[in-house]
Amino acid sequence: DFGVPQNRERVFAISIREDVGKDFFFHTLERSMGYIGDFLEDSVINYQGDFKIDEKIRPGCREIFERDKDLIINADKNKKMFKCECTSGFQDNVVGLRCIPTIRHQNTHTVVYYNNQIHKITSLEAWRLTGIRDEDYKKAKEVCPSDNILIGLVGNAIVVNVMVALFKGLFED
Repeated sequence: DFGVPQNRERVFAISIREDVGKDFFFHTLERSMGYIGDFLEDSVINYQGDFKIDEKIRPGCREIFERDKDLIINADKNKKMFKCECTSGFQDNVVGLRCIPTIRHQNTHTVVYYNNQIHKITSLEAWRLTGIRDEDYKKAKEVCPSDNILIGLVGNAIVVNVMVALFKGLFED
């Protein structure tokens, strides 16, 4: 929970030499979840239509979301995610409500329910969720126009905010 509304659980091992003797406690770092709307593209934020399911979502998942749309629409908005009843995939049945499911390297299927739509996260949004600036994303997009590859790169990334917090904890007095 470092300003990014993503369910991305990670473990970081920090080794400190005994002769340095610095106390470091992860729980002292400032945390906040962040707000999904801060990371989404304008077309999603400004949508004003009826309920819709993003056309880019796989047909099998679209069917499940269509079946469970009333449950998703009426889900407890205090919950971070909604899990549909199905057996496919690792997280193909998960819809982010307040928190975006983990962006993974090998599966670019990450969806969120926002502003009356089930939206598949774009490569730009995925990069924003790791704290990478839009300018840097645009440079990468020029070199590699594939959204699947760009999302895959983020699946292997460490969120910038987490790294900043770790370094602050280690190097600030």
